[in-house]
Amino acid sequence: MENKKRKIKRLIWLPILITSCLILSVVSAPVTIFADEGTEENINCPSGVTIKRGYNHTYHTNVKITANVTIWDKDGSTTSQKVEKESGFIKGSVSDVQSQIDQYNTEIESQFISKGSITKANTHGSCIFDHFESANFYKLTDVDGNAVFEAYDVDKVNDYFSSNPNATGTLIKTLDVHEYQVYEMTYDLIVGNGQSGAISKDVTESKKNSSDAPVHTHSFNWVTVTEPSVGVDGLEEYRCSCGLVEQSQVIPGSQFYVKNMFGNIKDAPANGTVEYDAGSWHTISDYVLKKMAERPDVAVTVRFTYKGKNYQITFPAGTDYTAVLNDEDIMYGYFGVAEKLGLTVTELN
Repeated sequence: MENKKRKIKRLIWLPILITSCLILSVVSAPVTIFADEGTEENINCPSGVTIKRGYNHTYHTNVKITANVTIWDKDGSTTSQKVEKESGFIKGSVSDVQSQIDQYNTEIESQFISKGSITKANTHGSCIFDHFESANFYKLTDVDGNAVFEAYDVDKVNDYFSSNPNATGTLIKTLDVHEYQVYEMTYDLIVGNGQSGAISKDVTESKKNSSDAPVHTHSFNWVTVTEPSVGVDGLEEYRCSCGLVEQSQVIPGSQFYVKNMFGNIKDAPANGTVEYDAGSWHTISDYVLKKMAERPDVAVTVRFTYKGKNYQITFPAGTDYTAVLNDEDIMYGYFGVAEKLGLTVTELN
């Protein structure tokens, strides 16, 4: 029996330095992708039911804000205190997390606004990955897409099919991943009475150095964190040189051809041709399509088997992959990608 939920602690935490502007870009909205029909060895699927595989990735962020407050009185004396805010893990997009940060900053500042002018200095932010939780979710839908049966347990799926051997429709098996991360922000909050002499030279110099610090400009590129292997998905992240991760996506590894195919394309000679036999695996991901787009001089021909028939598709040199790389889908069947790119799938004898 499959566990309902798996919790995985990432072995290496990735601290992410964020500049004083603190534009948070580490979380994205939940994303679900689907692959074409296939078989599933541990599911006793009736002949009238096809299987699709899905992947859903949701981010949860714990926002922790710490303000080191220094209050200057008119006589030059100071009092200090620490103000802390913590949200617990909240699910949502960049805007949801940024709204939480803004709310906390406003709440902190409002406590001291009556005491004089407020200045922020020495702001630092970082984001660390905490853990992953994942589970397989099964949903059987009818021809209209309505849910007929849902379960997290594969044994319950098999029990349902045993009781309903004539079932028809589509069984969607979704790997539901929830990624948890902690975003921490610290800064100095200097509260004065508006008189320039009320703030010491050391604090003034600290403020000056903070304002003169160079502002980092983010430059994002896709980076392969984990290569796919036989039966194991890989991971790719859209990462800045400073370590900030804007989004991530799975590299399908359910068939070994993924790694072999993009390796053949990457290492092909200039203006060369790659021919690949994908066998019964009749889907292609954005990951491979991007590798093809990176080698526009190479023509790629793929042979595959679908529902007992043999087919072939050719991606000519110079193919424009914009239509498939700029949309939300990151997994296609060869028939679907042919329609998107204006290509032809040919049945072989």
